Amino acid sequence: MKDRTVLLWIAKRSVKRLPMLLGMIIADVAKALGAVWFALSSRTVIDTAIAAAGTGEKAAFFLACIKQFAIISIILLSGAAARYFSDRLNVDLDRDRKQQIFGSLLRADYEKTARFHSGELINRLNNDVRQLNTGVVGILPNLVSMIVRLGAAGWVMVTIAPKLVLLISIIGVIVLAGTGFLRRLLKERHLAISKAEGKVLSILQETLERLLVVQSMNLGKEVEKRAVRLLEERSQAHNRRRRLSVPAHTAISTVFHFSKFAAMFWCGLGLMNGSMTFGTLTAVLQLISQLQTPMVGLSGVLPKYTAMCAAAERLMELEQLEDANAAADRKKEFAGLTGMIVGENLSFAYDEDELVLDGASFNIPLGKFTVITGASGIGKSTILKLLLEVYRPSSGRLFIEENGEQIPLSQFKRGLFAYVPQGNLLFSGTVRENILLANPDASDEDLERAIYISAMDAFLNQLPQGLDTALGENGEGLSEGQAQRLAIARAIISGAPVLLLDEATSAMDGQTERTVLARLAELPGCTCIAVTHRLAALDTADQHLEVRDHQVYDRRCR
Repeated sequence: MKDRTVLLWIAKRSVKRLPMLLGMIIADVAKALGAVWFALSSRTVIDTAIAAAGTGEKAAFFLACIKQFAIISIILLSGAAARYFSDRLNVDLDRDRKQQIFGSLLRADYEKTARFHSGELINRLNNDVRQLNTGVVGILPNLVSMIVRLGAAGWVMVTIAPKLVLLISIIGVIVLAGTGFLRRLLKERHLAISKAEGKVLSILQETLERLLVVQSMNLGKEVEKRAVRLLEERSQAHNRRRRLSVPAHTAISTVFHFSKFAAMFWCGLGLMNGSMTFGTLTAVLQLISQLQTPMVGLSGVLPKYTAMCAAAERLMELEQLEDANAAADRKKEFAGLTGMIVGENLSFAYDEDELVLDGASFNIPLGKFTVITGASGIGKSTILKLLLEVYRPSSGRLFIEENGEQIPLSQFKRGLFAYVPQGNLLFSGTVRENILLANPDASDEDLERAIYISAMDAFLNQLPQGLDTALGENGEGLSEGQAQRLAIARAIISGAPVLLLDEATSAMDGQTERTVLARLAELPGCTCIAVTHRLAALDTADQHLEVRDHQVYDRRCR
């Protein structure tokens, strides 16, 4: 990706922090000018002190010291201001970036997002955001202050020791040319490190999420072996970058140490022949450092710039997953419709060798209870995901037919479906928070209704704090059957007119399952579509669809 495109993207998403960035630049520039001024005034302090030793006139010396103290105050104040702006910028940019990218992921096409491992997404939200912010906060302010420091120190040095300025300029050109040569190699190696970091984070996250399985099945050695291999790959990626960066930094340090020695040698000759004072020697040595610091800094800008652009490219990839037109196209209201959901000649395959549906058609009446059955892996859950538009059929259409009008599902506003997946997918927090997540403004009556229909009332009083009982990760603290009932309550309270249940009662005992299904069937105006292996659901169903041989067959119940 072209750097210009990346930089425009970074600028567009950082523009609201521009005032603080400008404040940091001004503070850094003031600090840089103060450092050069301090070096120049040091000459006056030393020379007036030597003169006072011979003449006894001390006023000039004390005046120079007062001036020096004022300069130190400016340096300290501007440094404090720069640190304040830097800390604020880092925090604010981190919040902005994560909010932007996280929001894009929430609005993204799920099929595209699912191609990324969750560990890789976390890696980008953390490490890449940090690399990007480090670049924004560090590069421009430092670059401006380094150029100002270089220009100011160079101008002063021209008036004191023009020959030394020529030598240092040649050294600076060599350093910058060398770092420019390394730019592409550094970017490639930084991307390799980011990729390796994502793999390591992925296996660590998966293992910790499934720790019970790992320990109960004695998988620790095999999982550890995989983790060690990925950690070794990450170390090798760091080593490959280090083989470039360490020699480069060593070469730069060597060049600058020799240049400092050359300056000291030249000044020593000046002292011997009387063409230079001790004050000038002090000023020259300090100014040499002021010239070297920005040159070393400029050589370090390139790796930071490379890392920033690489991180921005990876974040841009996530942002581009967002379907910008999805919300704009959804204007239809579902309320009051009494027709049917129609799947017409649907074909779908996960890949070329895994055909799931082949010209399948079905009609699902609104306001009824439909059960979908079939063998494992035959495509039952796929139908629900096609309705949710998580996946899109390779051919065919999905629409609602109402009084002869065919309205594509993609035109309806979000919230048409409430989905209860095979896994409970609960969040950390209290039982109440998990239920109300789908509708924070729900009334107490709505909450009680959802609890009753999902049969949560059978176990709620047994929990330590009832609705306010805290749950751990993935609903830790509830049994599988209880977690399924909570997930169903969350779907009910959402107010969605169509409930999609994907094996949502599989962990319940037979009596509880029949109770929940019967209460769901009695919901007025609610369309319920349940995927199941268990025949108990057929006792409640108005319609029975069977998936077989890549087709959907209607085994109507009533």
